[in-house]
Amino acid sequence: MAESRLRILALGAHADDLELLCAGTLARWAKAGHHLVMATATICELGSYELSRAECSRVRHAEAAESAALIGAEYRMLRFPDGGVNSTDPAQQLKVVELIRQVRPDAIVTHAPTDYHLDHHHVSELIRWAGPHAGIPQIETGSAAITNNPAVYFMDTANGRYFEPEEYVDISETLETKLAMMRCFRSQLAFLKKYFNIDALEQIETATRYRGIQAGVRYAEAFQRYGAAGFGNLTRRYLP
Repeated sequence: MAESRLRILALGAHADDLELLCAGTLARWAKAGHHLVMATATICELGSYELSRAECSRVRHAEAAESAALIGAEYRMLRFPDGGVNSTDPAQQLKVVELIRQVRPDAIVTHAPTDYHLDHHHVSELIRWAGPHAGIPQIETGSAAITNNPAVYFMDTANGRYFEPEEYVDISETLETKLAMMRCFRSQLAFLKKYFNIDALEQIETATRYRGIQAGVRYAEAFQRYGAAGFGNLTRRYLP
């Protein structure tokens, strides 16, 4: 990776997606002094047996902001409907364009288009739509058009299904940071255990160990690079 300071935008559909799937890599970028923005696409008003929709949203975004703060990242939200992320919605398209223009990233990390969850899939499609449009001045939002073409990386899926890694990041030294970030989601750790019978912390360690075996290191996260023309310098690796 180049020594110059990068600007990184990581966009997940729901609060805790980034922690589950790429927080070890985000922690490495942060440790190297790069500027990170962690963003959530949805309102996050679902995901609790006890809380109202409004309180669930408040709690989940507060947990996400707490997690981002652990590595010195900024936290932002787009507040699309849960279960209603729609890559063909012009309003949502423009919100993603505006987010990219505000952050002005060198690289973007988001969900894979093959992800099992439709909100995840549509977030991926929104990034693919917005990437080349964020630099077109005739598409008007509140911020000026960008003057570069950000690289796009797709992160792993929650259980590794429908995802064939192309690049890996060694997170052996940042696994504990990734786990600490996930522990901020106290509401979701309990919810995931009750609804899906998933221990999210155990899942993180198991998934990153498996990707580590593939990569030849102790723990790793896996990515795919979007190789379309106009999405960054394809001769350069932006990952740590």
